[in-house]
Order: sequence, then C-alpha cells, then structure tokens
Amino acid sequence: MSVQLAIGRLWDGSPLPHDARGVLSLTDTPSGDILVQVDTKAFGDPIPPAPAGSFARLWEYEVVELFLAGHRSEYLEVELGPAGHYLVLMLAGIRMPVRSELPLDYHARLEHGRFRGKARIPAQYLPAGPLRANAYAIHRHPCCQPVVPGSTDPPPTRCYHAHAAVPGPKPDFHQPDHFVPIDLFDD
Repeated sequence: MSVQLAIGRLWDGSPLPHDARGVLSLTDTPSGDILVQVDTKAFGDPIPPAPAGSFARLWEYEVVELFLAGHRSEYLEVELGPAGHYLVLMLAGIRMPVRSELPLDYHARLEHGRFRGKARIPAQYLPAGPLRANAYAIHRHPCCQPVVPGSTDPPPTRCYHAHAAVPGPKPDFHQPDHFVPIDLFDD
C-alpha cells in the first residue's frame, strides 16, 4: 500500500503558496520496511558542513521530516536533507531520544529546482501498533511568513511547513496527538 503526505500548509494551518508545497510518499514492502520518497521545492539553503550521511542537528538546515508514532509513547523521527544528509531518532516520550543517528539507506538529488529523495526505513525502527504520521519541511527562506505591517519584530529566519497543523504559539513538531492515522500495512 502507499500513502501520500502532502506538505501544503504552514505549521499553524495557514495556506502555503502552491509553488512551496511538497509531498512525502510512503510505501510498505513485503519485509515490513517503509520506502519514503520526497518531492518538494528546493529552497537553496546552505548545506551541512559534512559529507552526505547521518548528521546531528540536521533540523538547523533545509530538511523534510517524517514523524511516525504507534499506539504507545514511542515514535520515530526521520530527517532528510537535499544534499544526502539524514538523521534518524527513536524516541520514547516527547523529546526523549533512546537511540539517535541510526543508519539509513538514503539518496537525494536536486533537479530543476526540486529536492527529490528516497529512503528505506527498516521495519525494526518502526513503533508498534497502528501508525500515525506527520510530515514537515523546514528552510531558511522567510517568503511564506507574513510580515505584520508596523511590527517592530524582525522578519522570521525560518519557515515551517506541515502536513497536519500543530497547535501552539510556535512550531512544535513533537506532538504525536496531532499525527494523522495512516494505513500502510495489510493486517
């Protein structure tokens, strides 16, 4: 089976310009792994100062993130960058990593202003139970954040996109209660 998570709004649910939208496609495999395909606009942020591969603090760069939660408090965070960097974290409770910088089969490329990537998430990384997910994109381009006329606040330096909106006064992606159910595996 396959599921598409459109990243088509800002983190708070506000509409996102059509040309800034992206999609994550998730496909199950007979082995229980999940294949992830990224297709989104490339915003041209600086890339991490390291060769492609696992990179801590990738969320500080242009990135697409996939969060997968099960029926308990465990969830998986998978971050994918346009230059082949990635970060995989297993968490047991909100922002409580139990394993980090897990290996991942991941390849990315930039073509015609798009960031396209493919990853294979091993079955043993997945949380138990029916899966819920959310997908996000982060970049430094402030184009999608409205500037309030007359405001003395500096313009935003980061833009946060989402599949499903998350509540709160600022972006907080670690909200499994707001992930959406996905149906990948036939039971």
